[in-house]
Amino acid sequence: MRVTRLESWEFARGGEEHPEWQPAEVPGHVHLDLLRLGCIPDPFWGENEREVAWVDRVTWEYRTKFEWAPDAEFPHRALLFEGLDTVCRVLLNGEEIGAFDNMFVSHEAEVSRRLREGRNCLHLQFSPAEQVANSRREEYFRRNGVVPTVANFDARSFVRKAQYMFGWDWGPKLISCGIWKPVSLVEYAQRGRDVRVAQRHASGQVVLDVHSTLEGGGSARHQIFGPAGDLVEEIEGDGEITIANPVLWWTHDLGHPALYRLVSTCGGHTRSQNIGLRTVELRREPDAYGESFEFVLNGEPIWARGANWIPDHSFPSAITPGRIRCKLEEAQALGMNMLRVWGGGLYESDAFYEVADELGILIWQDFPYACSYYPDDGEYARSARAEAESAIVRLRNHPSLALWCGNNENLTMYEQAWGGEDRRPERYFGERLYDDVLPAVLAELDPHRPYIPTSPWGGEGDCNQGGFGDQHYWDVWHGRGDWVHYADSGARFCSEFGFASSPSERCWDLAFPNGGRDPRGEVVRWHDKTGKGLDTILGLVEIHYPRIETFDDFVYSTQFNQRDAMRCAIERFRRSEFCKGALIWQLNDCWPVLSWSLIDFAGERKAAAEELPRLFAPHLLSLVLDGPTAHLVLVNDGREPIARTPFLRAVSLATGDVLRDKVFRVAELAPNERRVVGSLDLGGLDPTTTVLCAATEGPEVAWTLLCEPKEIEVSAAAVRARSIGSERVLLEPATPLVDARVTAGTARLSPRTFTLLAGSLEVRADSPLEDLRLRSVAGSHEIDWS
Repeated sequence: MRVTRLESWEFARGGEEHPEWQPAEVPGHVHLDLLRLGCIPDPFWGENEREVAWVDRVTWEYRTKFEWAPDAEFPHRALLFEGLDTVCRVLLNGEEIGAFDNMFVSHEAEVSRRLREGRNCLHLQFSPAEQVANSRREEYFRRNGVVPTVANFDARSFVRKAQYMFGWDWGPKLISCGIWKPVSLVEYAQRGRDVRVAQRHASGQVVLDVHSTLEGGGSARHQIFGPAGDLVEEIEGDGEITIANPVLWWTHDLGHPALYRLVSTCGGHTRSQNIGLRTVELRREPDAYGESFEFVLNGEPIWARGANWIPDHSFPSAITPGRIRCKLEEAQALGMNMLRVWGGGLYESDAFYEVADELGILIWQDFPYACSYYPDDGEYARSARAEAESAIVRLRNHPSLALWCGNNENLTMYEQAWGGEDRRPERYFGERLYDDVLPAVLAELDPHRPYIPTSPWGGEGDCNQGGFGDQHYWDVWHGRGDWVHYADSGARFCSEFGFASSPSERCWDLAFPNGGRDPRGEVVRWHDKTGKGLDTILGLVEIHYPRIETFDDFVYSTQFNQRDAMRCAIERFRRSEFCKGALIWQLNDCWPVLSWSLIDFAGERKAAAEELPRLFAPHLLSLVLDGPTAHLVLVNDGREPIARTPFLRAVSLATGDVLRDKVFRVAELAPNERRVVGSLDLGGLDPTTTVLCAATEGPEVAWTLLCEPKEIEVSAAAVRARSIGSERVLLEPATPLVDARVTAGTARLSPRTFTLLAGSLEVRADSPLEDLRLRSVAGSHEIDWS
């Protein structure tokens, strides 16, 4: 088998008599090519998003030339397009060889009799996706009697393209087009198209049923290597491989994500893939609270802790394997054991799932349908089936893949008549895909993995009611506003919840110049897509924090308010007996934006992210204020029993003196247990000058203020700092530092935000420290370098 990647691409604006061909980068997108050549301004800068909108209304063409000579050893030849975005006509030497319109799948054109010895010319013509989608929408509405004023049945539903590229409440409208994955000439006599691996776990062993899909005849040889690299077994042809004493795959918080390696060879073609030995189920059982929604890994219930994943860039071709690894390693470091690949994005790259396998992170995979109605009959249903087949075959062997989900929020959109009852269609368009097409394909190709037809997926008549299934708890952000209302959630599994905040100053550097930035200015408003309104957002923050006057106030207060919101929600979910998972909206961003993300587009952790290693640890301490009493709750979501001796302490913010101290008896908790382990009377303490902290002899800690941050009555004392080389500094405050944030020019710092109630803290940087600045809930602190 021989694979030749096609290079040396050019692109030009289509429909012109004398097109001006320019060098193109493939994989890529047309916006990135135009930006590289200086033909458009940076779409992320300022308000340039609207200045480049014309790009999406134009036809674009790509071409390349390549040499070819026939080789009798490889009688079959095909052009493989791993990703075309999106509506594309393909010509080889002037002859049309394919017309494609699905970004999510690879396309292949058989060209054995169409190649010319010598030079060949490959030419791709991309039509404007929105223009094509509008035409399809009009035709579909006419044929099905749908009125044009129907809500949430927009043009994007009629083209199989990442939906977020049409604009979302955290992303720009940059529809774009291009060859977003590699193009190759594949020549072969025999090749393996797929190797399916099914697992049976019983009696302390695992049986692998290995089945190959081959082209060109022959059979495959399969070798399985253990986690240490040793050859476990080898078979000629398809069949069963029995693994005695298997090493199971676990999420990183519960054990080790052990990986076996399966190497399959057919002729000269070798496929290699990681295999994790594990079982996964979604347990849904009636109980005293309603109906459970709990993941079970290798027979053990797990408390799912994680976030929602969106595409990591507005132009998917810019998402590299290195970028993926960096973000997933961050997710693991933050304590996450699950990520939900959200339905308005993509089936992610092979690299994404391979890294998740390696890091021990479970993946909840939405099919890419989101917040819209979709055509679900005729050719649209056939296309959906082909797309699902492609995705399922590609992803089904990954041990990280825990759940398939039919769509994001489409059923709750219909039930709650988003856009108004008078604009709701007569039926739930798309239902046939989620209830018929997708389940049928899964039954055939991946029958043992859990599937739900939509998220949220709860009770009859209101799939987002709570008490049943999973819930998207947006009663805070889209409802009552203040994050204190997270305490009212009855979610059995909260698969979406979030509170928006500003990104870091480093991230804003990608959008407008530093110096004189206005937190209520036009650029900030343009980079707020929430639909909430910037003034409303700031008003919600100012319930708890002082009025935002400066840009530094804006970044500091919105980020710590988001942290407070996430702490309130997650501790509420984890204290409850009935909730079994929490996936924050959202982990990442696709451009510089005010959003719900935990890690901004520049890769900086927000304050909420810095808190997650505590909030998502298997063992958690949580403080609950109940009038004049503080209760301390201990949570054990690990696999083993724990014994802890907790204490509660009230400390003066002004002096650091201990005002009240209580040590409780040893608390013994079984796995999956949570309960109150101690209480403290707060009577007589001044809430404006006191911080309450708790800890055990283990790593568990917790703390809380007794008043709103804006009510604190403590001045910001000078903080002593000592340099430890050029890239480390030791902070030695004389009094507690609560909600501290440290910056140092352009350096990336770790930690960037923290609370330090006693002792010292080392801050590390990725470059020499300059212009060190420190701010806490008390205000800005002078740095004493003595």
